[in-house]
Amino acid sequence: MNEQRDCTLYSIRQVNPFTGVIQVIHTSEGQASSDNGVDWQIEILTSGAIDTWSMASGAGGEKRSIKFGRWNASAGLHGIPANPILDLTRMLAHSRHLAGLLQEHAQRIPFPQRDNWELWLLDDERLQPLALLATSTREHPATPTQCKVRWRAADGALLGPMALRALERAVANRAATGHCRWLKRTPEMETTTVQESHSHAPSLPPLLLAEAWPDASTGQLVAEYHDALAPQLLALQHLSDATRSMLELSAVKRSQSLEAVWRLYPRIINRHEFDAARVEARLRSG
Repeated sequence: MNEQRDCTLYSIRQVNPFTGVIQVIHTSEGQASSDNGVDWQIEILTSGAIDTWSMASGAGGEKRSIKFGRWNASAGLHGIPANPILDLTRMLAHSRHLAGLLQEHAQRIPFPQRDNWELWLLDDERLQPLALLATSTREHPATPTQCKVRWRAADGALLGPMALRALERAVANRAATGHCRWLKRTPEMETTTVQESHSHAPSLPPLLLAEAWPDASTGQLVAEYHDALAPQLLALQHLSDATRSMLELSAVKRSQSLEAVWRLYPRIINRHEFDAARVEARLRSG
């Protein structure tokens, strides 16, 4: 996390299902967020009444965050709503302040990852991390002994609905008891340096699911799932060079997906293949 004079710059993962990494510029009055580093959604805190997003403020003046425009480098601040219920003067001032912060800091992406605590579903046999359920920015989040939340596959993984449902069933069958555990991943290492305050912590899988499975068919399905999500997974900041290189060679086969999110990659290993994929994506987009 990067603390600036009047804002905080950080990134967080969207998991269960995994859809990528979000970049955030946060202030006391709102935030700007982006899933590609180009187009940013502006959100402003308000304590107004019911607004056009059907979001009522809480009792006692509790503030809620509402979408209040968009920003990118070419168009600047745009899409400001004309809602008479909102305090437009104040909210527009905060939106312009966020736009100024974006002009100053957006080129510095990817921002440091903040959600280093991870909630893992554990396998029944050895109680080892099996599937990533959630992440948290809080230190030492409360640890449930059992999770009622099921692991969900990303619909955009290009494997087809039958394969994705089969993968979800395989995870559910191997973790039928629902045991789960919060673990902290250090920024430097992807699997071996895991800190926990009260007991020995197991090694964490580098991606979203454990790679070792009792049957080869499920193991292959897990590998294909990670392969399909490679363009988005490359935005993870804890990957080793070996894992990153493997994912890059998968991602270049999906050049248009890579082109959409490559700005979020902390580093690139296979520069020649990467550049060729970007050229291909631009040619395909016309």
